[in-house]
Amino acid sequence: MAYADRIERHLGEYKSNRLGVNEKGVGANGLTFAYILPKILFRLNILESFRTEFWRHYGVPILDSKQQSRLTQDFHQLDSTQAVSFNLFFPFVQDQSALGILLKALGLEERRFDGFSFETQVDVVEGAYFDFHMQSESGGVYTVLRYAEDSFGSVETPTPGQQKKLRDIYTGRLRGRVPDMCLKPEVFFDHYDILRSVSMIDPGGKDHLVLIHPRANERLEKKVGDVRFMLSGSLGAQVTFIHLEDLVDQILQSAVCPDARFKAHYSAFAEKYLIE
Repeated sequence: MAYADRIERHLGEYKSNRLGVNEKGVGANGLTFAYILPKILFRLNILESFRTEFWRHYGVPILDSKQQSRLTQDFHQLDSTQAVSFNLFFPFVQDQSALGILLKALGLEERRFDGFSFETQVDVVEGAYFDFHMQSESGGVYTVLRYAEDSFGSVETPTPGQQKKLRDIYTGRLRGRVPDMCLKPEVFFDHYDILRSVSMIDPGGKDHLVLIHPRANERLEKKVGDVRFMLSGSLGAQVTFIHLEDLVDQILQSAVCPDARFKAHYSAFAEKYLIE
């Protein structure tokens, strides 16, 4: 059984057993599924341990209002990558004294951060975004997270506009930073999201890119080798690959975890999102 199918079955059982919700939710195709929350219950996709603080920080969206545009259309699906990102990183935004735990788990040196943001747009014109961003005077840490997706983001049929941007923007930004073969349209668009994200990273070496995905997601795992090769040249020191399972385990095993609520939160995170 494919990873996405296993996740959907697992989350359907989680929704019933842990959240006490048996009503199926409606997907984008209009069909109902056990792993999807009814839209009115979308707030339950944030784990209980930090749910109140998260919605106070984020601003509770009103269903079908313009405010909700910050949430992806599939946010009420329990496999929403946006929800995974919120649940994974928000505790460290809420309690910044614990940031050392996250940085150590990511293999990064400790530093002082000036700001934190989700769904960060580095280039508003381009519209590309990172799932989570931490900014400091010594450079930013940009995170790309994938969960149940089949790829890191590809474009099957590039539009004329996307092809023009490859010629006019991305080729110049990426030349000398990735192998020349990556600038060929058939390769670039097969790895579109990753290469576009890399093009936003400071070429001077200040910024750091972190790519996170579950080891159990076999389809993504098979593509990691190609991505590692593309980013292993001049970008090597600026890129970290980490499995979601290892990241959560290192957080849970930290000897300096600030309080019991952190332990409870990441144990709940593992119960919800991680499968063998």
